[in-house]
Amino acid sequence: MFAMLAAALLAPADAPFLCVCSANAKPVDIEFEGVAVDAALVALKDGVGVEPRQATIFRVTRAFKGEAKTPMKVWHLTNPQRCGVKFNYAASYRVKARVKNGAVETDACLMPELKSAPATE
Repeated sequence: MFAMLAAALLAPADAPFLCVCSANAKPVDIEFEGVAVDAALVALKDGVGVEPRQATIFRVTRAFKGEAKTPMKVWHLTNPQRCGVKFNYAASYRVKARVKNGAVETDACLMPELKSAPATE
């Protein structure tokens, strides 16, 4: 287990590995229903692409746990091999997330219904 954790932490951001979810994960801090209405992307330093971590902005329609209010910015990776998730604009979701360093974040372990097979080219 330690070797897997070390490999994940030391691997470059674009290194392929499989998403592994912990059975002893911390419970969610925030849970809400909302509609995906926008996104926030961060440009790479070279200005050619975007960082693998992005935020989806939600219009909250119902809060279940924690402070969820409109607009709600939820950060996540998009690569499924790195437990990333993707949201479709104008679609409604029940979002489960944790607060890390003041930012709301989710992943495929918190939202397994969004887990998908890696894209093929």
